[in-house]
Amino acid sequence: MAIFAILYFVLIIYAVALRLGIRSQTKLNQPVGLLYKIQAVIGVGISMATATTICILFAKSPVEWLVQYLPTVLIILIVVVWRKKSKSL
Repeated sequence: MAIFAILYFVLIIYAVALRLGIRSQTKLNQPVGLLYKIQAVIGVGISMATATTICILFAKSPVEWLVQYLPTVLIILIVVVWRKKSKSL
């Protein structure tokens, strides 16, 4: 169980590092590159697979299943790039 906690910790750090890597692009409201999108999808996919594995191995109730997906939701919130709507006159 501890290895899953370490994996989640590494994935969250990875997601933050990815997000900080495109900080200048998001501040200028520029589109992010394809490499960022691929890395973000891979990070979310690994997190989702880890949560599913924990659910299968250790969860005994649906509430415990949902709790296992909280780190995945956190990673998704970190890597999603929210677009600012530009004001046009």
